[in-house]
Amino acid sequence: NDQGMNRETMKAEEKQMASEMEESADKEKSTMQRNPTGEEGAAATGEEATGEKKSAATGEEATGEEDTAQGSRNGQYKQESSDEAAAAKDRQEEQGEEDDENDDEEMQTEKLSKEQELEEKVAALQDKYLRLTAEYDNYRKRTLREKMELQEGVREEVFVNILPVVDDLERAMESVSQAKDINAVKTGMELIHTKFTRYLAQQGVKEVEAMGMELNTDQHEAITKIPVDSKKKKGKIVDVVEKGYLLKDKVIRFAKVIIGE
Repeated sequence: NDQGMNRETMKAEEKQMASEMEESADKEKSTMQRNPTGEEGAAATGEEATGEKKSAATGEEATGEEDTAQGSRNGQYKQESSDEAAAAKDRQEEQGEEDDENDDEEMQTEKLSKEQELEEKVAALQDKYLRLTAEYDNYRKRTLREKMELQEGVREEVFVNILPVVDDLERAMESVSQAKDINAVKTGMELIHTKFTRYLAQQGVKEVEAMGMELNTDQHEAITKIPVDSKKKKGKIVDVVEKGYLLKDKVIRFAKVIIGE
């Protein structure tokens, strides 16, 4: 706006100067017509006026060119600024897109890493479970086999130690059919019985005490009651039908007894 006002002011001044110069030229012309002897002075005055007009026109043209150049430079600067701003915005948008892509890739990578870690944990737990199952199965089978072998060993030991008693019984049976002295046969049977009871004692087997004792349901089994004459025998065991036995304080057979009343 200031430049436009300056140009208008300069144009007005130039018009005024041109008008003044024209008036001055007209005056000189009229003077020359009135005074013909002053032709050289008039010519000189006309040349000076023409020079002034040319100078004013040249200044006006120079001012217009400067204004045009300045406007062109301002427009170019604005265009460059606009282009730079657009380029910066595009770079910012591209950088934002790259950041978003990088964030997505990082999230995807992190998700895959967690899934892979969980899969590895599950695989490790499954492998551990299978190993423990196999170990337990092997332990169960081994324990069962050892238990059976132990039972077989105990059974074998029992029968091996009983066989001598069986041999003595067979010899006693043979001697009974041929013996003439019954006392000798009786003595032999007592020896066999003693040998067998000694073997049972060595294995931890002992007889349950019952005769003359009060009934103990943890060791005795009453099968009947009979009347007794003595008050001391009432409620007590008066007869043993079948002996009971303990194996290291464990009842392996209850004693079958008769109770007095």
